[in-house]
Amino acid sequence: MTKKRRSNNLQVGLSVSAKRAAAGDVEDCLAELEQLQNAGLAPAGAAVAVNAASLPAVKRSKLVHLEASPASSDNTKINANLLWDVTLTKPRLTKDAMERTQAWNNSLHLWITQGTYTPGLLPSFETEVARHFQVEKLSKYLLETCRGLKMPAFERWLLDAKLEEKQRAKDFAHAATDAILPNAQPNYKACQRLVEEMVESGLDQKVASKYMKELCRLATTAVTEVVSQSRRYAHKIPLHKGDKIELEKHDKIYSLLYASKRYKKPFCIRLAKTHYEKLHQMFLHTHNHHSQASNKLPSVLRGKALHAFHYIIMTVLLRYSSLSGGQLLLEMRGGGMQGAIHGQVFEVLRKSFSEGPMLECFASPLNAYLPSFGSAFPEIDWHFGSVGDFAQQTVSSGCCEANPPFTPGIMHAMAEQIEECLAEANRKHKTLTFAVIVPTVPDDVTKAACAKRFAATPFRRMTASASCRHHLVLAAREHGYIAGAQHLKTTRYKYSIFDTSLIMLQSDESLKVPLPDGFEERIREAFQSRHLSEVGKLKKQDISLTESMNDDESTGNASATDSPDDDSDNDGKG
Repeated sequence: MTKKRRSNNLQVGLSVSAKRAAAGDVEDCLAELEQLQNAGLAPAGAAVAVNAASLPAVKRSKLVHLEASPASSDNTKINANLLWDVTLTKPRLTKDAMERTQAWNNSLHLWITQGTYTPGLLPSFETEVARHFQVEKLSKYLLETCRGLKMPAFERWLLDAKLEEKQRAKDFAHAATDAILPNAQPNYKACQRLVEEMVESGLDQKVASKYMKELCRLATTAVTEVVSQSRRYAHKIPLHKGDKIELEKHDKIYSLLYASKRYKKPFCIRLAKTHYEKLHQMFLHTHNHHSQASNKLPSVLRGKALHAFHYIIMTVLLRYSSLSGGQLLLEMRGGGMQGAIHGQVFEVLRKSFSEGPMLECFASPLNAYLPSFGSAFPEIDWHFGSVGDFAQQTVSSGCCEANPPFTPGIMHAMAEQIEECLAEANRKHKTLTFAVIVPTVPDDVTKAACAKRFAATPFRRMTASASCRHHLVLAAREHGYIAGAQHLKTTRYKYSIFDTSLIMLQSDESLKVPLPDGFEERIREAFQSRHLSEVGKLKKQDISLTESMNDDESTGNASATDSPDDDSDNDGKG
């Protein structure tokens, strides 16, 4: 790989000739994945699908049906270094979800064999690009007018303002709404909290209120523009004749190049090779396990099927970059809210609470470790195993890991949802455990940062609950996590600059069972940062960290030796 290619590690709209991507490279890559599957290294299983607008209607289930996988017995050793491990639990698809998956597969086959396209089969790439541009515009407005703020402040506002809009749905019954952009009003609690953060950063109260009012106006205008774009492309067929998406392989980073007559240059999005392979496995895992032989997708995707897979990947990458402030793909700013815990932590939880299956409550196709996970965008995430928004689910048994974005609104909603789930488990006399992982809120919040003061109420609600079995505090810099931008980097691990709390909430039946001996010690060990060991492995592989750091300066990428006190993960999840 040339120096020039390294320095352009992540770019959108990159001026790259699509001819550089040889078709043989794509086939070689997917052939390797098929070999992994044949060798048993790539899992095959099932996942829960949720409703999609254009395919046969599927009822949204209020109950997540899960069953323990035979492979998840105590004798099974989990490879915690995997990005995704299907052996931990096997989701049991509902009849409606199975019909949804089969209907999508049938529609894809119809498009491939007869050229008949079902509207809504694929998401609108143009809409995702428009949304990404609008979110980037909003985040840059806030961060440039209030220099004392960092991206996590914008991410908190974006997430909580959208949540508040949903909670006030009746006020927007006839208004245009977007998947991410909120129709925010200055009187929203999320907006009032952001004003306080502005003031805390040094702005005058009146100036901060003025900026907040303008941010709300820009957001509402952006919603109108994106919805208009969405309607314009709602019934248009993506991937017109002559359009193509090609895969270009670099050393550890892959490039997806979308060439179309509509674009002057190929549209390029890059992601880590490991995550491309992970998404391929998850995609086939979802679409094939419960499908009939005639309805399955081939293990090696070609032609329109391959283009559809790549199209969906690019959509997911744009969607989660938008959720992170719209600057993640180009500048590596944002993404802290998408951090994840180590696979070793899931292993400890599985062995300690083996009374049922496991669910990852807050994740995405990019950072999920379990095959059963909740996510923000089930309309596209279902292709990779999402069971839907956790706020819409009721779980009555098993073990659930909840590591939410650290925003006051989501923390409140999560605490209420967990209480409902535990109450349902108590009514049914079921065993249910929630392992909640959030930044620790100090006892005295008077001198704490705004974000922690705002989150104090739901935090105390959980720690003071009669269902709280154990509250473990992990000291700052003595533990770590996986970076929210792991899918864009060749490095994954960071150490935490904040204390993190593990709050164990359990149903009455689970509270009767004592915690396993040595539970706290194993949890602390599982949470230990892998950051330094990752750097050591890079050195052993004779990778020049100096060169890597130089490349990062040109791309905005965080190198393996960077301090975690950066704008991407600072003050994010745990």
